[in-house]
Parts: sequence; structure tokens; C-alpha cells
Amino acid sequence: MTNEPPQGLRANISRSYHSDPINDPEWFEGNKQSENFKKLLFALCFFHAVVQERRQFGPLGWNIRYEFNETDLKISVTQLYMFLNEYDDVQFVALRYLTGECNYGGRVTDDWDRRCLLTILNKFYSPRTVAADKYKLDPSGVYYIPTLREHSDFVSYARSLPALTPPAVFGFHPNADITKHFREADELLDTAVLTQDKLTSGSSGATPEQEAMAISEDILTRLPPAILQGPSHEGNIKPADMTPMSIVVIQEAARYERLVSVVRSSCRAVIGAVQGVSVLNEQTEEVLTSMVRGRVPALWAARSYPSLKPLAAYVADLLARLQFLQHWHSTGPPVVFWLSGFYFPQAFLTAAQQSYARAHRIPIDQLAFHYEVQSQPDFSSPPAEGVYIRGLSMEGARWNRQAKIVDESMPKVLYDDFPIVWLIPLKTVDIPTDVFYNCPLYKTGDRRGVLSTTGHSTNYILFMRLPTREPPDHWVMRGVALLTQLPF
Repeated sequence: MTNEPPQGLRANISRSYHSDPINDPEWFEGNKQSENFKKLLFALCFFHAVVQERRQFGPLGWNIRYEFNETDLKISVTQLYMFLNEYDDVQFVALRYLTGECNYGGRVTDDWDRRCLLTILNKFYSPRTVAADKYKLDPSGVYYIPTLREHSDFVSYARSLPALTPPAVFGFHPNADITKHFREADELLDTAVLTQDKLTSGSSGATPEQEAMAISEDILTRLPPAILQGPSHEGNIKPADMTPMSIVVIQEAARYERLVSVVRSSCRAVIGAVQGVSVLNEQTEEVLTSMVRGRVPALWAARSYPSLKPLAAYVADLLARLQFLQHWHSTGPPVVFWLSGFYFPQAFLTAAQQSYARAHRIPIDQLAFHYEVQSQPDFSSPPAEGVYIRGLSMEGARWNRQAKIVDESMPKVLYDDFPIVWLIPLKTVDIPTDVFYNCPLYKTGDRRGVLSTTGHSTNYILFMRLPTREPPDHWVMRGVALLTQLPF
């Protein structure tokens, strides 16, 4: 049996007030700091509803979909009751640690989700919560922490809240509603596709097998015969004399070679199976079905870089990556590197730091990147130190090109094309310590990833320190992040 949380913020808070031990009148009225307790209790129930409802917004809410439940709330409520009874003041530091790090945070496995959880909790477990008469929880003032006494009054106030909760209550931009509706529509259509027991003929009258064969033939004609063709721009040099960047090219070519060989062999298997030359096994059938439905086959995804693109966009993206690598091999490193084109971007970033470390004879473990977002669109020569990168998009906010800060998104614009960024290797002690938003950079909008054999996440790359006029917590609750590729 499962006990799912009710849908909607209003229903969630009402249910919390009808759960044990909050629904016990003697317990509800028995705290020494009665007024502070009732305010903080409502704040905690509101926090519990917020962290559950944020799951509807997908990666904007949480990178990983956590199953926060009534047990987390019950333990936190009991601890709140105990601390207010034992002390004459409110022990906010202890309450934040127990609730954020232990009770709810014990389920959180992603560091950036933990940062978001603690930021949300700081909004509710705050001295302003007990000091203000009506502590606002959203810009409109409709949601606030009331100064009431009776249990029934808190329930009545919770039931009087709007049925549809605006994104601002969760700390989101209004565009987050669009993202949520897109996500719900995708899940509905994916479920509908799974109910199909067989493939039907396309609009052109061709059978699914004929369509898959045509797609396979098209992919084979577009794939290059080799990943790196022709002589290298460096000539014939020994591996020991190669620069860190040249080694990156060789490593990237090896990774793409493994992927392309799987793509090429599976396309040939589909053609052979449709023509009757070879047997249609289970693996080839999955590739054929995925091609007809416009999805990346699971066989390719197992050897591929993370991608959420449909099949046609994925193939075009793969060819662009191979062309980027070939151009680098033939003519030398570009002035501005296309970060999205790397299979393993961390190797490129390490090579950039290694080049600086060798030139200045500094241990590489003492270096970190400083980030400067550039205003001009084109560059004729590489920087004296570090590298220029491009190909990033910002989700949840935008880059204000006039003020050169992170700013609010434009209405109905979900992704903002990020300008060229100059990555400057510096000693860790020399990096400026101004007010920055530490913006995580991911490969895809899915954001969640697993640790690979190299010790790096399969999705997370690094974080960039970006200047901001708003407090960094504002953007943390917005779920602002940079992406190297979009899902289309």
C-alpha cells in the first residue's frame, strides 16, 4: 500500500494539520512558547508542502525526484515542539540542521538539491517568521504565516488558499508553469505511445520496416568514413611531445569512434534484416522500432554522450560534433571552443588548466577557473591565458547583456542563449570573492546523473560564478542552471 500526498498546496497543508500529532488539541496547546510554536508549525507544514509540490516542475524543482513523506514532517514537528519547550528562545541553527540536514536532507543525494533544500528551509525557519505579524511567503501577499490561536483557524486559513498555486510561491518565475505543462504533456504522450502494440504504416504508405531501412541508409551516407581524416595540423610528432589540447582531440576521437561504430553496425543490421539477408534479433528490432518512432535507440544511448534530443536532431548534433573535431584536427585549436561538442568536457577543462600550470609552473591542484562573460559576439584571436567557450544556454533566468548580470527571464522564453565565456585559470586564493551566484553547468536539461568510472557525474560538469544583483538564494529557488544542449 502507498500513501500519496494530496495534489495542491492547499490540500497538502490541510492534511498536515489533520495528521498526528498536530490534530491532538492537548498537544497543540501545550507548548511553552505557544505563539512562536504555532507560527513555526505552520511554516514547517508549508515547507513540507512546498518541497513535495516542487516535484511537479521536474529538474527545475529537484534534480532527482525525492519521496518526502509524512514521517519527515512528523519527526520535524516533534523536534520543533521539544526545542521550544526546553529553551526560552528559538534555536534556529539547531532546528535548521535537524530538519534540513537530517530529516529531509537525509533523502537528498544531490549536492545542488541539498543547497536548494536548505535555501528553502531558511525562508521558513527564520527570525522574521516569528517577529512579523504576517510574514509574506510570496510577492502578492496572498500566502503568509498567520497570527492565529485555534487549530480550526489554521485549518480554515489553509482551506481559503487558492486552488491553483502560482509558481512564485515556490520561488519560480511564471515561465515555470509552461515548463511544467510541457513535462506533463510529454509524459502523457510517452504513455500513449507505450500502449501501441504494433507499428503502423506512415503517411507515405511505406511500411515501418521500409521507413527504418530508409533512415538507416540516410545515416550511413552521412557518417564520415573515419573520425579524424587527413594529416594533423601538428604533423607527425611523438605522443610525449603533444600538448594537453592535442591529447584531448585523440581521446575524443576514440570515444566518438566507439559510438559511431555502434551506429554504423546497427544501421547495417537493420538494412540486412529488412532485406532478409540477416536475422532480425531482439536488439535489431529495438533499433528499428526506435527509428520509426523518432527516438534514439537504447543500443546507441548506452555508448553515447547524454542527450535528450529526438533521433533526427541527435544525428545532426552527432555530425556537427564530428565536424568540429575534424576541423580542430586539420587546422588547429579554434579561437572559441564549442563546449557542447565534447563527449567528455571535463577532459578539455582539465587540459586548459594543465596548459596554464605548465606555462607558469604551478601545481594544477592549486588552480581554479575565474569566469568572465564576454559582450562581443566574435573573436579573431585566442586569449593570452585560458580559453573561450560557447554553446551554453541558461534555464530559469537570462543573462542581461547591458547590465552584465543574471536577470529575470523574459515572458514565455524558457531558454536564453548564453554569450561566450572566458575561462581564466587562476590560483584559488586569487579568485575574486564578490557576490556571485554559483550556477551549475549540466550537459542536458535532465540534470541528474550518476558517477562514472572517472569519478565525474555523467551530467554535471562544473559551476560558474556569475555576478548578480539579487541575492544568490533568489536564483537557487528559481532552479537556474546552464546547459550545454537543449532537448530539441
